[in-house]
Amino acid sequence: TLQAMVIDLHFAKERLFEQVRLMQLRQFGRSSEIMHIDQLALFDPTNVITVDNQIIEDSESTTNVTSTKNKDPKIVKRQSYALDPSVQTETRRVDISEDEKICGCCHHPLHECGSDESKKVEYQPAKLVLTIVERPKYACRGCETGIKQALLPPSPIPKSIATPSLLAFIVVSKFQWHLPIYRIEAMLKQQGITLSRKTMSRWIGFCADLLRPLMPLMKQDLFKSPHIFTDDTTIKLNHSEKDRQGSITARLWVYASNGSKVPPIILYDFTPNRKQIGPLNYLKGYQGYLQADAYTGYDVIYRKYKIKEVACWQHAQSHFKQLVKIDPKDLISKQAIHYIQQLYRLEREIKHLSFKKIKKQRRIKAKPILKRFRQWLDAQIQRQLPRSKLYGAMQYIINQWDALNRYCDAGYLAIDNNFSEREMRPIALGRKNYMQVGNENAGHSTAVMYSLVESAKANGLNVYDYLKDVLDKICVPNATLLDLLPHRWQPG
Repeated sequence: TLQAMVIDLHFAKERLFEQVRLMQLRQFGRSSEIMHIDQLALFDPTNVITVDNQIIEDSESTTNVTSTKNKDPKIVKRQSYALDPSVQTETRRVDISEDEKICGCCHHPLHECGSDESKKVEYQPAKLVLTIVERPKYACRGCETGIKQALLPPSPIPKSIATPSLLAFIVVSKFQWHLPIYRIEAMLKQQGITLSRKTMSRWIGFCADLLRPLMPLMKQDLFKSPHIFTDDTTIKLNHSEKDRQGSITARLWVYASNGSKVPPIILYDFTPNRKQIGPLNYLKGYQGYLQADAYTGYDVIYRKYKIKEVACWQHAQSHFKQLVKIDPKDLISKQAIHYIQQLYRLEREIKHLSFKKIKKQRRIKAKPILKRFRQWLDAQIQRQLPRSKLYGAMQYIINQWDALNRYCDAGYLAIDNNFSEREMRPIALGRKNYMQVGNENAGHSTAVMYSLVESAKANGLNVYDYLKDVLDKICVPNATLLDLLPHRWQPG
């Protein structure tokens, strides 16, 4: 009995030490998970993996590493910039005086025999222009039947001084450059106009209501993609009850296509919580592959709809990388990372091929690696403590094994969910600055604005020019909404 107690206490102590090291790592360690596959060979020089005491040679474990550093530090690239062809060009001639154009020896006039050019980039700050719309009135002095006057041009916000250009500037400042309203207020005040934060917040809500009809059309085109990425992140939401202070944790969900089969479309959806009803309602009617993390709320979607789950190898690998950070001598975690990195190396080698050839290469080269990895996992997991972090990392992969292997079914599928993870970065940058949304309506407006801004960026558009044109055209009666979608919009 005492021996059993000692063993249990020893295991409990190891788990507590592991938790302490993990908390220290999260508090003080670096957040980057970058780990090159060749670094693992430093701790396992033989590059062999054991499965049930059998040695499996890894024929793809070696690679040639070429240094990218400049061998001569004195050589500096002069072309350290890139200018868009649309940038306005001005030529300024710097010439000598007329007196200097006379030869000092024979007093003959000098002739121009060439010139040198040097490029300089000047910055011209933005400026506000007050436009006065004058509409003359016309009347007949003979019959005095009435007055004729031109109609006021349509405006995104009727009876407001806001123009599409001013509204586009406010939206881009907040949702592309992540500036809080009080900073935009200070910027505009310095340029000559004082606008209250309440007014600008109300204008953003009006713009979102005006642009909201574009969302169902974008969703229809998104559902044409056979492969959708999804993820979610937190955003603070003020309490709706007046007697409660503080905020609650709401969610912004992203549903995106990376442009492999359809043009890039990035859509966001706001929910006040993380219940499964949010993605369940949004994905109703979709049929295809859904790439996501292992959130259990998605399970009902896979069961209810004709949607196939594609899991993320980056999430699977992150558990082992975390263990290596805790214990750099953890060879088991490094071997697991070694297997996964072989899959990623293959993806880098075949990414330029067609979808058909990518699928073939995955079947020929990735499937054997996955088979060996599963054999190794089944052998190693029996030797781990059931409640240890290493056991949990292995069990995560075993539970998600079919979904993790599904990326081999088609060449357009991705090995990980990094695309949607990157589309969560703007939300993270924004909430660090404007902190929270005031109510649920503001949350839905935020989802609309991020959808248009990020989709425009993904399609290589100038976000300001796009929003300015869309806000100008969408308020016109009988506007063609399909032409205003980011992936269909044409400038001019």
